[in-house]
Amino acid sequence: MTDAAKINYTSGHQTLNESDTLDPICVADGNPTPNITWTRVYDNKAVSFPLIITGKQDEGGYKCTAGNGVGSLESRTFNVFVQNYHPVNTIVTTNLTNNVVVVNETFSITCSARANPPAKYRLYKGNEYVNGADNDAAIITSVVERARMVNYSCIPFNFYGNGTKGALAVTVHCKYSIV
Repeated sequence: MTDAAKINYTSGHQTLNESDTLDPICVADGNPTPNITWTRVYDNKAVSFPLIITGKQDEGGYKCTAGNGVGSLESRTFNVFVQNYHPVNTIVTTNLTNNVVVVNETFSITCSARANPPAKYRLYKGNEYVNGADNDAAIITSVVERARMVNYSCIPFNFYGNGTKGALAVTVHCKYSIV
């Protein structure tokens, strides 16, 4: 006698942190014995478990599908919420119009990123670390040297690691006086 695959139990929704291991359960009965496959819902890609959570990108739905060639496939979905994770979506901005500054004029550079716990920031002017910026997402600065362009960057970080580096180029103009 043959019976279509029937899912009896799947893991419920889970809240995890980056570096946690996800190892869900999917139990199905049927004759012949059903095959179980797992996919990530948002892109329908196959997933194998255990899965080490690497960040916010692992958040979303996961689907267990059982099939044995008898009748139709049966599926169940559960959601994973990633609560604590390294910084993502790094953005560097300035209050300058068109990223242009005149020598010796002050302006601000602001860095932001999504993270939990909240990110701290390492800010750089060129390759030079800007002291005292670790806990602040913004600095007030000026360009005193005559240069065509100065590059600023920031790297957000927290307990779970570094985020991607964000960068901003500022064009520098000199003041000219007519005699």
